Amino acid sequence: MANVLKSVKKINRKPLKHARRQDILEEKFEGLDGPIDTQHLLISTLLPPAIVRFIKECEREVEQLCGKRYQHGKQNQRWGDQKGSIILANQQVAVPKLRVRSKVGGEVPLKTYEDFQDPRLFDQAVFTEGLKRVSQRDYETGVTKIANSFGFKKSSVSRRWIKATANKIEELQKRSLVEMDIRAVFIDGKRFRKHGVIAALGVASDGRKFVLGIYQADSENHLSCLELLNDLEKRGLPATGLLF
Repeated sequence: MANVLKSVKKINRKPLKHARRQDILEEKFEGLDGPIDTQHLLISTLLPPAIVRFIKECEREVEQLCGKRYQHGKQNQRWGDQKGSIILANQQVAVPKLRVRSKVGGEVPLKTYEDFQDPRLFDQAVFTEGLKRVSQRDYETGVTKIANSFGFKKSSVSRRWIKATANKIEELQKRSLVEMDIRAVFIDGKRFRKHGVIAALGVASDGRKFVLGIYQADSENHLSCLELLNDLEKRGLPATGLLF
């Protein structure tokens, strides 16, 4: 059985798909493939604004090293970009790696890029606490904590970015489910220390996977699940023909 699982893993493994820097800054993202796993899908849903934040952090560091674009007299110069990857919340993400070269020769490493090579940057407890805040509709606090759990310092997460991301998560929590053609629903409880949340994932008839909602839970009990199901029903989840 172990050998079969290994071979399946090899067949399903896909190369990282790289995005252009301009596409990232304009938030043009394609769907992220992955297994039906609650945390994986939750993180994938929250990755786009985090990747935008990362690119902007890198650009700010490049400007500190090289000055504003077309400015002369600095010891370093912009050197384009190449394909690279970082680790965000234990997921490897393909991004453009911005490059800087010293005028005396040799590449100048970007600390921001190097920091996000470390998988230990992810803080599970802070991430789950952020999700719980989101489940309580405290979006701005939740988004800030989620960003911190990915490795972004509080000082680097702007109020404008927090508000924009909070609005997107609020839309996700309230959007209509009627047009999604959901055929299967997965309900999963996530707990880390004292923090607990319940997440609902939906699988559409064409195989696409959606985060349907994130709900507060002191424990994985029937009352929390009942609140979740009532909310999904109000938002248009079919009353029949579903696999749970």
